[in-house]
Amino acid sequence: MRTTGSFSREVEGDIQHVPGHFTSHPQHVSRACEYDFEQLLNELKLAVHNFNARGSNFVLDAVTQFVVVITQFRPLDGSMYIPTPPSIAKKKAVINIQNEDNRCFEWSVLSSLYLAESNPHRVNNYGKYQNALNFDGIDFPVQVKQIPKFETQNPDISVNVISLDSDNKGFCVEYISNERNRKHHVNLLLIDHPDSLHSHYVYIKKTSFVWSPIEPNTNIKVSCATAA
Repeated sequence: MRTTGSFSREVEGDIQHVPGHFTSHPQHVSRACEYDFEQLLNELKLAVHNFNARGSNFVLDAVTQFVVVITQFRPLDGSMYIPTPPSIAKKKAVINIQNEDNRCFEWSVLSSLYLAESNPHRVNNYGKYQNALNFDGIDFPVQVKQIPKFETQNPDISVNVISLDSDNKGFCVEYISNERNRKHHVNLLLIDHPDSLHSHYVYIKKTSFVWSPIEPNTNIKVSCATAA
């Protein structure tokens, strides 16, 4: 919220008027989380208090402007199958599991560990291996910020994640594992659906088209970085 208030005070018999501008902290609002108006009210009260804390002695006369700023938030996660972008598909470097659930992260990791020789994109090739991974306390679809927890619970596996940049000519580093001595190193590509907000993990089988393998000082083309 961005708010402007009109303040006044008496100075040597005259009335002085000044505006005050305040901005509240952003809040995440969803079907499961309503906007906290009590938090907003407390923040604005504190802002007015701090405005006068330097001895200005202004009085709030009126709120002259109240602006609600809404930004659509897309958490980085992976869910149902999305076709591989043509620029990547022609390289034949990824395994894109055609899942109909929200477990593409799991299927992609399993395809890395137990790659099927025939039809490696089919989910039914990997169902028998699901108990090999520990997803306790991890929600599906898996968000990038949950990957460190996955690595902690699966001490033989490290995971790196990249995504395509906006013009498909470079890559964004979404997550680079700090674990360098794991038995299995899994590299994933997070692709976006062109007409919706959901994303999809795919296993990078041939890392040479991006990195080989990714290391702290690897010189790869990176167009942006996203916080996990």
